[in-house]
Amino acid sequence: MHRHGWLAVIIALGFGILAGPARADNRVALVIGNGAYAHVPHLPNPSHDAEDVAAALKRTGFQIIVGIDLDQAGMQDAAIRFARAARTADVAMFYYSGHALQFAGVNYMVPIDAELHDEADLRRMTRVDEVVADLQPKNLRILVLDSCRDNPLADELKRSIGLTRSASIGRGLAKIDSPEGMIVAYATQAGRTAEDGNGRNSPYTTAFLKNVEAKEEIGTIFRRISADVYQTTRQTQLPELSLSLIGEFYLNGKLQVVGPATAPAAAPQANEAERAWAVTKDTSSQAVLEDFIRLFGSTVYGSMARARLEELRKGQLAVATPLQSQAAPASPSAAKGEAVPAAVQSSLDAVVQILSPRSAAAAPAGGNATPDPAAGSGGPSLGFVIDPTGLIATAQRAIGDAKNVTISMSNGSSANADVVGTDAKTSLALLRVKTDRPLKAVRFGDSSKVAVGQKIAAVTMASAGPASLRMGTVAGTNLNENAGP
Repeated sequence: MHRHGWLAVIIALGFGILAGPARADNRVALVIGNGAYAHVPHLPNPSHDAEDVAAALKRTGFQIIVGIDLDQAGMQDAAIRFARAARTADVAMFYYSGHALQFAGVNYMVPIDAELHDEADLRRMTRVDEVVADLQPKNLRILVLDSCRDNPLADELKRSIGLTRSASIGRGLAKIDSPEGMIVAYATQAGRTAEDGNGRNSPYTTAFLKNVEAKEEIGTIFRRISADVYQTTRQTQLPELSLSLIGEFYLNGKLQVVGPATAPAAAPQANEAERAWAVTKDTSSQAVLEDFIRLFGSTVYGSMARARLEELRKGQLAVATPLQSQAAPASPSAAKGEAVPAAVQSSLDAVVQILSPRSAAAAPAGGNATPDPAAGSGGPSLGFVIDPTGLIATAQRAIGDAKNVTISMSNGSSANADVVGTDAKTSLALLRVKTDRPLKAVRFGDSSKVAVGQKIAAVTMASAGPASLRMGTVAGTNLNENAGP
């Protein structure tokens, strides 16, 4: 990668619109690759990602607006030109490769001249939600962000704004919902970081280039991209994919199969697999996934089921599953009772005990402490690891006015944790513990899927005993946090 300094340089493909082959529909794409950053180390492949994606999309009939190593002004100009072109397009795609970050749940794409001294500097960046707003549904809109790299600019902002406010800066990107008629694809899951890759392209762009020109339905293409990325990264990077489509769409038309009339019909199985995966993808039952693989293992959904099963077996994916029968279970072995132990087992290693400084100081070397009355009559309060890097959520009352506390992990070891911040409205506190290895973490669920009357379970842990389970029922939703007692 050449060093371009402070100025944006538009190379080879230029910053014009490159016309593709004639199509009945009007297709436009904005492709940006930012890698030559002025104040942090360069990323080697975004410029190649942009060049190669632009060429592939041109072959599928897109008019291309391409920018490489754009500064603030270049990013703004590109976004404006794309917004105007997308208004009349039947298909519009935005593809970004480079640094991005999230602050207070808002995602920002980073120009190459960016500096982050405080939150005000975020105004110099391009907001992803503004790009989404420009993609008003008409036929098909696609947003691809190959940008969840480990971003040193985010670390710079954390240091400058202080420990408490830095809790607003999350790893990777924040999840966004796809409006109707839109595909939103991240290089990895929300809240995580992706690999840069060692070759010409990143792992995600490599998979995109491999599949995007296939004569298959667009949803199948993006699911196959996700499966390819997961396999090529040795199950360390699973892309985030959200599709909100009605009907089918083909970038290159349907594949025409020529052969005897008795040849196997692949399309019906693919359609059946898609419907079955829709009710299976969130399960935490290994038996359900195993049965799904037996039925649909040859489809792209089979690859995704194998990926999820592998994560569950490794204990890397902790999912709190609603304790109700799984919709359309694949076999009798997927009885609803299996959801309870599966949810407990997958979440157990992410549970920690919060010990007050006073009780921690009195604790023996083994880590068992005398319960602190301030933490409640049941013994030390509990917390949950919510990020593998060491972020822990707990009740505000568990830490009081302390600046740091001692925690006890599920394996019996103890560690010191700093108090990042507290929120009186929700009575929550956020802690951070230093760790030299990724921790098991729970995953936030979708509150919109929780219903009054639904059975729920809570993992509890005595001060010196095994985990136990408490059952309950959701009594209400959408409670007003500002309401009085």
